[in-house]
Amino acid sequence: MIELEDISKWIAQSTAFSLGFTLQTHHFSSKAPDRCALVTNEIGGKPSTEFRPRFDYHISVYTRAKKYEDAQTDSNALYEFLHDSNHNQVTLPVDGVPEFVIVNCEANNTPQIWKKDEKGRWLYRTTYRITIMTIGG
Repeated sequence: MIELEDISKWIAQSTAFSLGFTLQTHHFSSKAPDRCALVTNEIGGKPSTEFRPRFDYHISVYTRAKKYEDAQTDSNALYEFLHDSNHNQVTLPVDGVPEFVIVNCEANNTPQIWKKDEKGRWLYRTTYRITIMTIGG
């Protein structure tokens, strides 16, 4: 089964974000820097792959920073990476074994300012639909 951590690993391996530091999964860690990004499940959690060789994984990507421009820059960089048809046939290994292939990754919206958090950091949010196929499915 594909997990949100597998999506985060793929993003970290393909961008300048560092998994567990400048790229968080599920929630912002208390040790995360002011300038970082977060990948979370969208629309009720992870999909079931049981009996389905092709499925959609919905995620939200948040960026935050003290400076508005930094949060915007990071959000735009992730948008440019994720909202791209060049992801066709990118293999996502799970536990080191290639089990899934990204067919498409499409943003539901452009990066949007979301709010300021309790520490005055700017937050941007973008949602994505990632279409994934099981290998051999």
